[in-house]
Amino acid sequence: MVLRNILAHTEQIEDLRDLFGALGFKPVWEAVPSGPWLGEARSEEAGIRRIALVARHGAFRVLALDAADPERAARLGAHVLATRAERGLVCALGGVPRRLVCATWRVSRGSRAELGVRAAVFALDAIPGSALAILERCAPLPEESALALSIRAGDALASEGVTRRFFQAFHRFKLPCLIVE
Repeated sequence: MVLRNILAHTEQIEDLRDLFGALGFKPVWEAVPSGPWLGEARSEEAGIRRIALVARHGAFRVLALDAADPERAARLGAHVLATRAERGLVCALGGVPRRLVCATWRVSRGSRAELGVRAAVFALDAIPGSALAILERCAPLPEESALALSIRAGDALASEGVTRRFFQAFHRFKLPCLIVE
């Protein structure tokens, strides 16, 4: 209930300190210049207006971006974290309708190790329980390392709950039904 209420009242990136504080991170506030961190051209393309460090858990950082295109901004920020091998979560707030996009990165499993951005989009006008569950899975454990938290957050953002979109995708497949008696 607390997370849903905080999310429902999230209007600006300053409000994300409260969200991540409620999840167990240490709330902080430090403005981050977008040009040196992301590059001026890429910041402009994603419509990024402001960036701030809003929370941390040891070396794991939570960065908040105020952006016109939150999906693009969050993915761009996560890509920057990946190229620098930094542990953290990038959360972009903005768009119409207003939404929060959280992204991080992980080394993909498979025959070739590749960096993969993981992201989840949360509509703030109607917050489903699955969104809250994903955010709760990103909460740090008391003595958890930045690496362990990064892995868990990547897994949480890569998972999709059983939502209407899941069922629509599931129904597109015409699989034979197997009845076991």
